[in-house]
Amino acid sequence: LKYLMNILNFLISIFVWIISKKKWIRKFKKKYKESLLIDRNNIIESSIEQIEGKSYKKWFSHYLINFVNEIGIDSGGLTKDWFSSVLNEIFNPKTKLFIEIEKTRNYQPNIFSFEKKDHLKYFKFAGKFLARCIVEGLCTGFHLTRPFIKQILQKKS
Repeated sequence: LKYLMNILNFLISIFVWIISKKKWIRKFKKKYKESLLIDRNNIIESSIEQIEGKSYKKWFSHYLINFVNEIGIDSGGLTKDWFSSVLNEIFNPKTKLFIEIEKTRNYQPNIFSFEKKDHLKYFKFAGKFLARCIVEGLCTGFHLTRPFIKQILQKKS
């Protein structure tokens, strides 16, 4: 549990830093575009593969999404579909990253996430992805529990 808390604290610091740079990121996005080829059948793995290890320039770029074996021009709709699909998969109970508290659509990290191979890589991606959703101004429909939010904000009470 202490190990998981250390990882979460690291992810929290990344999350807070990204949120603090929101205006800068929006200006930056207008300059740079990044094409991502996403496999809908393995959407999280495919997204991580496309983004992981990329420079901040590429992470904060405007994304042009294309799905494998699908024809489409991304003028906003495919990107919104991608954001929505990734969020649904991140909070899907089968991924074991987050657990829902009493069917309230409030989520907290799953203490059994270690059962998933490379779970820390998925948490790191989830933190960056959620921060990116906030920067984009997207309503996620998923809520984090108050204790978890307080931990993110580093508040005691």
